[in-house]
Amino acid sequence: MAKFKVASIEPRADAKLACDTFVLIEHEVDNGEGGTVIVDKVVGHFTVILDAKAVNAIAGTKVQRIKAYKLLFAVDTRIVGIIDSEAAVAKMSADIEFPVSVSL
Repeated sequence: MAKFKVASIEPRADAKLACDTFVLIEHEVDNGEGGTVIVDKVVGHFTVILDAKAVNAIAGTKVQRIKAYKLLFAVDTRIVGIIDSEAAVAKMSADIEFPVSVSL
């Protein structure tokens, strides 16, 4: 599942919102006690732009509005690309044990 951290949002003069967005993956690290723990690791950073009119047009309960904000966020082609890439990684990882040598 794709994970993103929106660190902040800022208004822009062109009636858009700039969402400072980090791409996260779960990463296994040593916990210092002989075990491991899963933590989020930043693997990318970019700005997602939302249309202010679209955001202001969203109505409903807080839960409904948050769901609609997520849908607006998910329309960004980079978000779609990350989701597609994660699906491809999961598919290949199920078929191949990495690292692997490739001879062509």
